[in-house]
Amino acid sequence: MLLTDTHEIIKPFIETIGAVVVLFEKTDTDVRVISANSRVMPFCHLPAESLVDKSIHQTLPRFMARELYSLVEKCVSAKTSSENELVTDFAGEICWWRCVFTPIIFDGKHSSRVMMTAVDITEKYLLKKELEIIHERISALVDASYDGIITVDEQQHVMLMNRAAREILGYDEHDSLDDVHLRHIIPERFHQKHDQYIEAFKQSPVRSRPMQQRAAVTARRKDGGEVPVEISIAKIRVDNRLELTAVIRDLSEQMRLITELQKAASHDELTGIYNRRQLSRELQRELKRVQRFGGHFSVALLDLDHFKAINDQHGHQVGDAVLRHFAEAVRSELREVDIVGRWGGEEFLLICPETGGEEAMAILERIRQRLREHPYVHGDTVVPVQFSAGLAVADASTEGEDPLIKTVDDALYQAKKSGRNRTVLHV
Repeated sequence: MLLTDTHEIIKPFIETIGAVVVLFEKTDTDVRVISANSRVMPFCHLPAESLVDKSIHQTLPRFMARELYSLVEKCVSAKTSSENELVTDFAGEICWWRCVFTPIIFDGKHSSRVMMTAVDITEKYLLKKELEIIHERISALVDASYDGIITVDEQQHVMLMNRAAREILGYDEHDSLDDVHLRHIIPERFHQKHDQYIEAFKQSPVRSRPMQQRAAVTARRKDGGEVPVEISIAKIRVDNRLELTAVIRDLSEQMRLITELQKAASHDELTGIYNRRQLSRELQRELKRVQRFGGHFSVALLDLDHFKAINDQHGHQVGDAVLRHFAEAVRSELREVDIVGRWGGEEFLLICPETGGEEAMAILERIRQRLREHPYVHGDTVVPVQFSAGLAVADASTEGEDPLIKTVDDALYQAKKSGRNRTVLHV
């Protein structure tokens, strides 16, 4: 191609190119079209013959002429090729084009001529935009998810961790994931079992495994703490690479509620010690133990003396405080193996495994001594706290819970009848 070649000479060559081709020439004041192939029609909605030997400002819409002038001038000036995306809009028909501007060289020297090739990328562009929108939607959903989402590659390096996962695992939004491995998120004691699980899952035809509600599933936080979680895991192939995505749900609140419910089912709400239901279980357990292995244990039923008078004189709030004070006093004098709970009202049951009558009497006297030394104080008023107790020793010959409770209840009645603030041991 020579500097003086005309459209008639150039056209046969550029017609063989499977893209829009336009040959521009930069003049002192404008840019004119030297030649163009027949594929130019969709690009500018004009046939090649209407463009040749004319200024682009004379033939093309202002928006196109301005942009083409700038790109041609830049190409001539820089003496290097450039690739650009142009948008055309004719009567609402919008198209995207990938255009390459190449300076023409004659005899080793750059000229003022520039060849543009353009390819319609509208379909690809729209698909790309649609994929970007889908990606944005998915990213928004992932980030807004209440559950944590983590994606790792085949070597278990963390690639993605959404906001919820960062909160669950204690990672700040600015923390880099470059050096985070799945092993950092799993307690060390589970590493071997986890590696076996992951390997088996990779080989399995199953593509996902749902959340398993197991309290043993724990995740390790960045600070080394642990959090109970449910986990669902899925595997996908991206560019022939395996990726694993886990959905994790923080069970901390759920486990706390379960613990509270379990405690509520077995503990007295007011005093924090065992309730009657749990005391009955503990009593039956002790009875089965001595019936199977022999031995004995002591059971005492403690009743606060003149408790109604305390309520009447000081009010029920003070009465409740006295019950808590009494429960704490009893608990402070017991051994680790001893069991105490609120049997009902102002009555408390004490179970002392492998303890005879005299040893149990000594425990009760220690409690009585503690109450003398530490009465309940309400404001400026000292409220003395005393109790009566019925005591019995059970062994393999004891017939059951009900007869045993009746025995200690009868002994308690005798303690009350004989003057209160004392213990009667059933013989």
